[in-house]
Amino acid sequence: MDVHTRQYVIEDIQDVTVDTAVYAAGDLLCEKLELVVGRDVLLNKIVVIDLAKQDAELNFIFFDGNPSGTTFTENDALTIADADLDKITGIFVVDPSDYEDFANNSCACVYFDNLLLHTKGKTLYCAVEVGGTSTPDYVAAGDLRFRFGFFKN
Repeated sequence: MDVHTRQYVIEDIQDVTVDTAVYAAGDLLCEKLELVVGRDVLLNKIVVIDLAKQDAELNFIFFDGNPSGTTFTENDALTIADADLDKITGIFVVDPSDYEDFANNSCACVYFDNLLLHTKGKTLYCAVEVGGTSTPDYVAAGDLRFRFGFFKN
């Protein structure tokens, strides 16, 4: 019988800058994220810290290489170039029901069943799209923080 142990490769924290104008569903939320992981990893969790308590549905689109053919324009419809579609290694959703609301803020913590994400280098790239029918309207540019938890593959 094989025994497998898992060790965290990284818990990557991304402080992103968001627009304070209202977003529409399908809009790119923030800049393209670069997560230096060093190898293929298993996604364990995504945590969204929301200081504005918007509880938006967010689609996290991971790429195994730099999606350089795509123009990433924040608060505009995300259009992925045809040449970059083959680079998608996973799409994961944080749903509005995943958030725990507090008095002035909220937090979502979504755990995954250690889903494999390939990388062709040492970096995963991630686009965050506003999903569903969400139309968040953040108060300050620093209202969001993302935490990604990975295990070694």
